Amino acid sequence: MSTTTVEKPRVYKIGFFRQLLQWITFLLLLPFFVSMPIMIGMRAFHGRIFDAAWLTFVAILFGMALIFLGLQIHAARKTRIRISEADVDVAVPQWRGPTPFSPYEQARLPYDQIKSVEQRGEIYRSLGILGLRRVSSVVTNDGQRYVLGYSTENEADAPIPFSNIAKDIAERAGVQLVDKGAVNVGTQVGAAIRGTPDWDAEPIDEETVEQTRKRAQQIFVAMIGVFFLLVIAGIIISVATDFTNIFG
Repeated sequence: MSTTTVEKPRVYKIGFFRQLLQWITFLLLLPFFVSMPIMIGMRAFHGRIFDAAWLTFVAILFGMALIFLGLQIHAARKTRIRISEADVDVAVPQWRGPTPFSPYEQARLPYDQIKSVEQRGEIYRSLGILGLRRVSSVVTNDGQRYVLGYSTENEADAPIPFSNIAKDIAERAGVQLVDKGAVNVGTQVGAAIRGTPDWDAEPIDEETVEQTRKRAQQIFVAMIGVFFLLVIAGIIISVATDFTNIFG
């Protein structure tokens, strides 16, 4: 008597400890942000207008960072992709660039209703730093697109390996995994406000993508070098100050 082995569904979601780390980070930063209006007001009251203006600018950046972190925390709790033998069940945010917004899209997609699975690269710039993200999506026969999520080029440490999930879905649906090339997006904040280029947008050439990738690596290495130089300079200044105070 033969038995049929039923494949156990694969469920992808953010793990508990990563969510806990996000919450701890948020709660540690929140009191400092809440106290910033008091610090700004005290400086303005004592006539330190430049300090108050600078701290206001920092508070705005700080507030935006907390908003983005809060959206990521919500996404970590809600995002879920379940792949079974018959279909793929998704609960994914309304992505505007790498920023997840509500309301979340929930759908069960039988494989015979999947028209294509598509990926593309998106180039972002933030404070002079270039970054290339990979975004994966599923398109149904009726033209509905479900953006699964974003990942970096190296998915080894990704909480949800969206690129690998896209490959798995394409194989199960019997469709080709389409590479749509790469597009310039701009900043992540800009993408969150106005969205990203259409999926039918003309991609940039591969040579430009490779140059962008190399430039991003060079900028990252340069930033690491500057960081270590600042640390070393700080240590030298601290030692020199202590030496002067002792031996005067």
